[in-house]
Amino acid sequence: MRGLARNLLLLIMAAAKVVDVESWCDGVTPSYDTAVAVATTIIDGVAVAVGCPGSSPYTSTGTGRVYVSQCTGTAWTPGQQVNCSSTAVGAAMNLTACTGQPTPLNNSKLLPTKMTVNGANGSPEDVAYFMQCQAGLQWISGRPVQMSSCKSGQWSEVLDLCVPGCTPPRDCAGLAAMGFSADGLYNVIASGMMFHSEIQVWCTLSSDTPNWAEGGWTILSRKGANLTVGTNSPNATLTEKYFIGYTNFLALFQGTSGEPRPQTLQFLLEMSDGMLYHATYKDVYINTTGTIVSAGDYMGNAGDSFSPNKQWPWSSTFQWFADSATPAGASFFGDPDAPLWPTLTGITIQKATIRIRPSTFDNMTSCPPLKGVYEPSWLKDRPMLSVAGTEVLSKTEVNITVPLSRSQGANVTYICNGPYYREPTSGQVGGTVTCIPGDTPGTFKWSAQLTLPCQAKCPEGFTSALDKASCYSFSSAPEPHGVVGAAMRCLEKNTSLAFIRNKADLTSTLLDGKYYFTTHAMPGESGAATHANISTFCTTACQVCIN
Repeated sequence: MRGLARNLLLLIMAAAKVVDVESWCDGVTPSYDTAVAVATTIIDGVAVAVGCPGSSPYTSTGTGRVYVSQCTGTAWTPGQQVNCSSTAVGAAMNLTACTGQPTPLNNSKLLPTKMTVNGANGSPEDVAYFMQCQAGLQWISGRPVQMSSCKSGQWSEVLDLCVPGCTPPRDCAGLAAMGFSADGLYNVIASGMMFHSEIQVWCTLSSDTPNWAEGGWTILSRKGANLTVGTNSPNATLTEKYFIGYTNFLALFQGTSGEPRPQTLQFLLEMSDGMLYHATYKDVYINTTGTIVSAGDYMGNAGDSFSPNKQWPWSSTFQWFADSATPAGASFFGDPDAPLWPTLTGITIQKATIRIRPSTFDNMTSCPPLKGVYEPSWLKDRPMLSVAGTEVLSKTEVNITVPLSRSQGANVTYICNGPYYREPTSGQVGGTVTCIPGDTPGTFKWSAQLTLPCQAKCPEGFTSALDKASCYSFSSAPEPHGVVGAAMRCLEKNTSLAFIRNKADLTSTLLDGKYYFTTHAMPGESGAATHANISTFCTTACQVCIN
């Protein structure tokens, strides 16, 4: 079956010519007599109607009062300017106005767009309506739309038929669904419309993980200071800069009827230190103007630097996120030629690769993003005040491993650092969350949800220090045996005498006029004072005061 599917695909694709990545007539219009004729867009970048007014009612194409110009590859038909004339090309026609509207053919629908021009008496009149096949069907002629125009007071007959169409693969996920499993170059039609030209893309279709969880990816972009400017090829040499093309990029987010088509975006960031960071966003939607309407749900080990770009444009110039101004905390690709990912500081991104696949495909192959499980800031040392008032660094709050894969069996592991640190939801000091089959067949879910970073959870009777790194218990009961007795009382609670790093921790918990035993350093730290040293300062009452 896979061999048959491949042969059919090659046969279909052979009928069209592979063109440059920008394969539509985007940003340009067919050539027409702008001083007289009227142009109406039927389908953006696909079909435009050019109509002539009653004063010069005949098009130079010999099609009557209206000509539908179609985008073929990167050029509009008919290849020359459409002019209006008072002389008919071929047989002249009666210019009597039509009433009502034409009846659509079976399995087709009238589009809301129509052609209206000024008639012979100068009043507006409808001269053409346009029809499109229902979803899943296409005109047997292969045209994107058909036109019924007004001729001699009657709506012209449409000689075409809507039939089940052969849906072309729009991306690598479509190829995976057809049975392809080898990574490599493939031809697709990004819009999913057969009348558009195909483009060549690089597909990651590896099926060595369950349900192609690592497959179905289409390479969108490859950027980096160490890449060369070449033929903009999507090939696997990975040494050239590449972009799929702005029009094709936007098309992947739109359904064939104009409805949103959410995607899963994955950013692969190769660093100067050899580390690969990644960030995956599910249910991203970018509209036809390039605005990032939804940034989706994040998972990865790079930190979330894409969400701040929401409601900003994806740049057609830089092929990244913002053209000039950038929202705070947002990733940006500009000059010099190196991507910026603000959550990764102090490391240079050598190469950034972006790949995409539909969220519907992602749902069937992988667990959803395990939201909020990683930010690089958690892995940095926390600033704290030393007993001398200077800033020192403490241990990180959590060690966590977030895999690139979200396939069945993928594991996210975490360990909370610090004696009292716990994952808030489970109360555990560490654990593993695994991608498992979901409650509905064909879906997947995580075995648990995490709320990170870890937080200090002090035992009963203890209060947290302001830096969340220690827990204190203060007792105003007299201790007749001095610091040794105080230390023994701490030992009974499986703790030690407190080392106060920040005097602010004392202001709201201690009773005025009382002295409290403390230690001069954390147990085991270099320079920790011994009880013998402290005892040299003891009086008969043996109290130690912290100033």
